[in-house]
This record gives sequence, C-alpha cells and structure tokens, in this order.
Amino acid sequence: MSVRATHAGAAPDGALTGRAGEVITVVVLLLLTGFLAYLAFVVIPGQAPPEELPFEYDNPLLAAQPGDCVAGQASLDPGHEMCFLVTDRVERPARGPERLPGYEGLKRLPGYLVLELHDMGDRASGCGGDLEEIVLRGFNQFGLDPVSQVAVDSIRPVWMSYGGKEDILYEVVLVRFDVPGTYVMYVSPEMPVMGLVKQERFTEGGSVERVYFREVPCPR
Repeated sequence: MSVRATHAGAAPDGALTGRAGEVITVVVLLLLTGFLAYLAFVVIPGQAPPEELPFEYDNPLLAAQPGDCVAGQASLDPGHEMCFLVTDRVERPARGPERLPGYEGLKRLPGYLVLELHDMGDRASGCGGDLEEIVLRGFNQFGLDPVSQVAVDSIRPVWMSYGGKEDILYEVVLVRFDVPGTYVMYVSPEMPVMGLVKQERFTEGGSVERVYFREVPCPR
C-alpha cells in the first residue's frame, strides 16, 4: 500500500492563493480598520461621561430682604397654598428678641429670617391673605427652621425642569436628627426667600412629603 506524502508548506484544500487571496486580505483589513475607527470616533465618545456641571452655589437665604415672598403648596394638602413673607433679618441673634410667638431662647440661635405665613386665599391677589403664624428659617438650614438639628449629606448641581423652564439647580440632601428623616432640597438662585423650588421629606416609615414653591406678587 502506498502512502501519499503531504508537503509541510502546501495550502489546505479550498484555500485561496495568489492574487484572489491578496485582494480578500486587503478588503478584510480595510473593513477591520473602518470598524475600529467607528468605535474610536463614534461609539466610545458617545459613551463618555457627560461634562461636569459647574458648582457655583450662592445661598439665596443670605440675599432675602424684608418684603420678599414666595408661595408654597404641600402634597399632603393639595389646593391649599401658603405664602412666606419676610418681615425681618436677624443676623446677630444675641442682639435680637429673646422670644417670638412659638419660639423661645432665640438669642442663642444662629442667624435667621422671620417670616409671616399667610393663607393665599385668592391666588390673583398674591401674598396678602390671612396671617396664620410666624415661622423662622435659618440662614444655614436650607429652608428649615433654625432650631432643627441637621447635617448636610451632599450638595450637587443637577439639570431640572421647573416653572416651564430648565436650569441648573442644587440638590441638597439633609439628614435631620431632632425629627428623624431625610430632606432633599432643590435650590435655585433665581427663587426668592429660601431659594427652594421643591422640598422632599422622606420619613422613617417610608412616606414622602413634598412642598412645591412658586413666585407670587409681594405686597410692598
């Protein structure tokens, strides 16, 4: 029986050799180069992380003046809108009043705004309804009462739609200890008084309370 010899350098059956093989190799290389270029210049740049938003936070509470106002409506009380009207700025509490309706020991607090909380009543009339109570807002409490015990968890700029427009807001996450819960404040430098566009309170029981704010005409 004879054995058919196989040369080490021989091309396998069906392989393309010569000019046809060279053309196919060039085409494959061109396709591979084009695919890699598509990945490098189209796919990968499209998946790159977005450019970081600028962080230029100015505390709106520090710019609030007597006569400024803003309206707020709570999700737990739909249809009932209240107005916060600034009546005083107390930057040095040690020289200010010791007490106000509902508050004691004010001389030992950090600086705060004094506001009248009005029932809006007729929305067309702006901030001028019946007076409900006096409330305070601490300069460093991001729209909360100055007696509240809070710690700032984070502050970051975010894109957000509100009032028919889109702008950079600042998302401030606060952890509160005296009344356990977490607050998320959305602050705009364009909003008066507290700068708040929306306030969210997450309770330990898992419920969420929201307050939405809007600009209204102020009595001058």
